This record gives sequence, C-alpha cells and structure tokens, in this order.
Amino acid sequence: MAAPMVAGVAALLKSYFPELSMKDIRSIILESAVECKKEVIKPGTDGEMTDFRTLSREGAVVDVYKAVELCIKRTK
Repeated sequence: MAAPMVAGVAALLKSYFPELSMKDIRSIILESAVECKKEVIKPGTDGEMTDFRTLSREGAVVDVYKAVELCIKRTK
C-alpha cells in the first residue's frame, strides 16, 4: 500500500509546486520521512511480530506536512 500513498504525495506536491522537478520531489519525500522504529504484525502470519524496517525499503513513513514545508522553503 505504500507505493500508491507515496505516489499520491508526489502528485500533491507537483500540483502545488509545479516548478519543482521530480528529482526534487523525490528528495523532499525522502527527507521528510519519519523513521519508524516499531514492531508490527508481519503480513501473512498469525500475529508474528517483526521490525517495521524489515518490511519497508526506507524504514520510514512519509510526513506530508513536513514535505509541504520543505517545498515552501525550496521555492522561496
């Protein structure tokens, strides 16, 4: 489910800040991500717990508010 959510964030940022390149937006999304150090239930198991970072490439969750703030700073 992460890919559609991140794509939505990228689309939101591009629509409000069209002057930013997709490289800029990718960088902003990665920079704004908040590291998740929690254990979660591993999908496809009967409640087996695993570290979130093993399920996610970046081990982080996108912070849209922080991403918008970074876009504002870069476009000033």
